[in-house]
Amino acid sequence: MYYLEMSTSFSAGVVRFYKGIVPLWARQIPYTMMKFACFERTLEALYKYVVPKPRSQCSKPEQLVVTFIAGYIGMSSD
Repeated sequence: MYYLEMSTSFSAGVVRFYKGIVPLWARQIPYTMMKFACFERTLEALYKYVVPKPRSQCSKPEQLVVTFIAGYIGMSSD
């Protein structure tokens, strides 16, 4: 593996290893933003329609359960 990395870096330069960072970010950043937005909207909907009391009155374990449920629902589109 080391030989492959060294031969690639000598023949194509160090830039070869980072050539794909912009396309990677172009895919990952919008995808991650949409996942986060979907999670947040799901969390808001759960507190509005499912949980009988406001978020500020929920205990930490209750908030944790609601957050896990929102994560499961909101990020299940993977």
